[in-house]
Amino acid sequence: MDPLLKYYTVQELHNWLVHNQLIEGLSNKIIAPQRAWAIIHNPYVRDTDVVLCAIFENDIPVAYTAAFPEWIESEQRLIWWFSTLYCHPSVQGKGYGLIVVGQLGELIGEGNFFDVDGAPETVSIFDYLGLKHHYVKRYAFTEKKICSDSFKGKIAYCLKYFRHLKINVMRSIVKTKIRYSNYRINYINHIDDFTYHFIKNHSIDDAFLRTQSMFNWILSYPFMKQIPLSNRLDKTLVFSSQVNMYCLQAVQVWVKNKLVGVFIYRIMDNKMSINYLYYIKQNEQEVFCAIIEHMIHTHSKELRTTNCILGEWLKKIKLTEKMQMEKFSFSYPDWFCNCNCQLQLGDGDAFV
Repeated sequence: MDPLLKYYTVQELHNWLVHNQLIEGLSNKIIAPQRAWAIIHNPYVRDTDVVLCAIFENDIPVAYTAAFPEWIESEQRLIWWFSTLYCHPSVQGKGYGLIVVGQLGELIGEGNFFDVDGAPETVSIFDYLGLKHHYVKRYAFTEKKICSDSFKGKIAYCLKYFRHLKINVMRSIVKTKIRYSNYRINYINHIDDFTYHFIKNHSIDDAFLRTQSMFNWILSYPFMKQIPLSNRLDKTLVFSSQVNMYCLQAVQVWVKNKLVGVFIYRIMDNKMSINYLYYIKQNEQEVFCAIIEHMIHTHSKELRTTNCILGEWLKKIKLTEKMQMEKFSFSYPDWFCNCNCQLQLGDGDAFV
């Protein structure tokens, strides 16, 4: 049987999720219900927008991709972010990835789509479609992974133990400093006008400034959700929106009666990411301490950020065993002129 290419609109996703309507080929094998639910509630989609494209062989999905829109205020235009690209190993080399991305991109409109943190194969596809690329630096503070099977590994494991003691001492010192810091925090689940005004005033170095509606969409409709029994999940699903531990939270940092910082962090399986960070330069110490306090109290083993000032500050206090510079891809069309500005770690679909 010849491969079958199918498109799915926002309205079809809605009918599938809300009314349990059977739509040919549409299932959790090509898009997780949690992600589909988020996409149909995106503030900039229309019912007729095609947001999912898949190829089937013998009624089995072998390649698929999805996308969602975002309004860019600085450019006064609607753009689209690709989100998820998968090709089954059995069809690699057939160009199916290029087909689903190319066909969905054609419907979106050439020159209107972007991508972040793509695999090398994905970046090659976007390169073929005419997008430019550069790689963004990301600070990664992690634990060292050691194999204790060999003699050298056993020695390294002992050294790791002593490093762990040293890190605990450092964390105790930091916790003591934090205890006497003069900031307070406020957890919010909605970006109001006042908070957004603060974000807007402290985002001058950002390549993108998400709209207030977009921030609230991200907070209200996360792509992931926390579930306690991941071992009971369907193991045949390539992508799932369910993890053992998940938290996406917006935080205000106040000094006396003044808002000095806003950040949105994500914790997924003990890994913490600072997805968005905005602060008054003179109060960076208080804002950074608030971030560290969250890392310590949530027992996060890793922390990532694209903010170089925060990254260098974290390097000095050495709260983790290892620091390395990672790189992730950013693909964009010719007309986009802010490519050298700072990307927030949550830009694109990376807020998940």
